Amino acid sequence: ALLRLFASEGLGADVSTRGELEFALRAAVPGERLVFHGNNKSDDELRSAAGAGALVVLDSLEEIARAKNAGVKRVLIRVTPGIEAETHRAIQTAHAESKFGLVADDALAAVREALTAGLEVAGLHVHIGSQLKRSAESLLAVDRLVDVALHCKQELDWTPQIFDLGGGLAVRHSLAETVPEPEAFTRELIERLREKWTEPARLILEPGRSLVGQAGLTLYRVGVVKRTTGVAYAAIDGGMSDNPRP
Repeated sequence: ALLRLFASEGLGADVSTRGELEFALRAAVPGERLVFHGNNKSDDELRSAAGAGALVVLDSLEEIARAKNAGVKRVLIRVTPGIEAETHRAIQTAHAESKFGLVADDALAAVREALTAGLEVAGLHVHIGSQLKRSAESLLAVDRLVDVALHCKQELDWTPQIFDLGGGLAVRHSLAETVPEPEAFTRELIERLREKWTEPARLILEPGRSLVGQAGLTLYRVGVVKRTTGVAYAAIDGGMSDNPRP
């Protein structure tokens, strides 16, 4: 139901499994608004993405031939810009040792090889992490993504038609936290991209948790209150199963 609501509002879907793809298709998200991610896509998943008409984000050089053989038509190349976002280490996705994407030289090679393989290389993708509370690192990612685009234009005579700037915009986990407003955060990215890249291009953003983070509340009932060793414990009718990543 939530996906149907988003689809009716014109949003696309960022999927990374066959199950997620099936959810999006049943919610009537059109194929041209589907982006298929993942650093370990199976051949079956690539075929499913191709059948749905999704835009496939290539995450390695090895994936190019498999994507071609699976019938994939349009692709993005994921760039690893070597940026450590200010967030939990487990949800940083663009530092130098990240398992996701390709460093600049490999990204250029991926564009070359994908074009040679006959794929339509539509553009470049970057995503630096989740729960981002400031724009500084995201703006740096725009700079480095444009640097890759300029090198591709110079060396391969190829220019991206799409820039996917990822997402990861934070939501408040406590009343004390301060997070950027989506409009202001997005405006900064768009202005930086327009400043650095003057040619026409389509922009894709992945808002992630910021779409649903304020959609509801979880209410708990306090049961037993226990005081021991100087600490007061209030037991509630909920737990870690409700908050796997607090």
